[in-house]
Amino acid sequence: MKKVLIGMLVAVVSVATFAEESVAKAETTAKSRIRVFGQNGAGARIYPGLSCVKSAWSSDGIVVSGGMGQAFSSFVGMVSNLSLGMAETESSRNLSSKDGVLSKAYYQEHEIAADQPASLALSFNDVSSFYIANGVSFSTVSRRCGGNVTFTPQAGIDYEVGFTWAGKKCSIVINQLISQDGNTELHPVPQTVAPAC
Repeated sequence: MKKVLIGMLVAVVSVATFAEESVAKAETTAKSRIRVFGQNGAGARIYPGLSCVKSAWSSDGIVVSGGMGQAFSSFVGMVSNLSLGMAETESSRNLSSKDGVLSKAYYQEHEIAADQPASLALSFNDVSSFYIANGVSFSTVSRRCGGNVTFTPQAGIDYEVGFTWAGKKCSIVINQLISQDGNTELHPVPQTVAPAC
């Protein structure tokens, strides 16, 4: 009888330990999702887990746009979106209107670790077609925009990368997607300039 009780106690402790380890593992692998746009003539890389960006020649990071394969596919119009089921926004819903000459627009959605830094290196030669504010196109303001930014995504939150203008200055903006009543709103999240690694 003693052996049976000891065996049962060991089993209960093992189950409790396994449950604690499972919770700890789930917390360390919490995810968020991010949508980044690309097309021929644009560069876009995601560096999950880093608060800096590496050289464009580095094999690190997720290449969304700017690699030979993506550029060629966009050039010939054969590129397709990579979707994880994030809510649609104005930019993702009307992608075909953003196509350029020999430059088909597309997006990729990726899972990234939450509660850890993530950095992005972006350079678009012509972003004017992507962003219209209050019915005004910014095509005459700036044709180029880019830079390196870093932020810390939160678990279970979806993000979309875009651009914003203040006067003639173009800046990268990372927006949190908030869906309610069938609509998706974009809310900017804090970010900082990402240094080179």
